[in-house]
Amino acid sequence: MIIAASPIPLLRMIELGYPLPSITVGNMSRREGTRQLANLVFADGDEIAAFTHLVELGAKIVFQPTPSSRREDLTAAIAKN
Repeated sequence: MIIAASPIPLLRMIELGYPLPSITVGNMSRREGTRQLANLVFADGDEIAAFTHLVELGAKIVFQPTPSSRREDLTAAIAKN
């Protein structure tokens, strides 16, 4: 398990050859300059660009705030932004 506060270091890991076929996003709080991607997921321009590149590289990105929560695919929400 790898925990990161942003998708940016995960993108760097994939670019360096570390395989991350699936990424689970938890709560990303609203901050100044962010846009809402999903319930409890807010990202700034750099984070959205990183998410977009991760999807282009084949990573599956899902949102799951707690282990008992239903997993929600974020691919479409990322593509819209």
